[in-house]
Amino acid sequence: MRLSCLGTDLTNHSAEMVLLDGSEDPVVTAQKVAITEAFSGSGRYVASARWPLKNLKGRFLDGVARIHSPDGGLVQTVYRHVFLKKPQWVHSPEGNSD
Repeated sequence: MRLSCLGTDLTNHSAEMVLLDGSEDPVVTAQKVAITEAFSGSGRYVASARWPLKNLKGRFLDGVARIHSPDGGLVQTVYRHVFLKKPQWVHSPEGNSD
């Protein structure tokens, strides 16, 4: 999961990132990650978290990022609804030599 923000200075901020099912229950352990500037002077701030998706394929989930200020206060919560589907090309033998 990747968070990308532009137009707000998020220096020294963090994000608590998690995937929720339809009943708002977490399906993965939440991760608290640092938000960093993509590159110096860009004004674009990013954060990312990774989880094994083995048992999540074909599910509708909500990606949630809670952005926290350096003192720990909640700044904003961002929600994105997603459907996890494995692309058709994964594990395809197309293009492999014999």
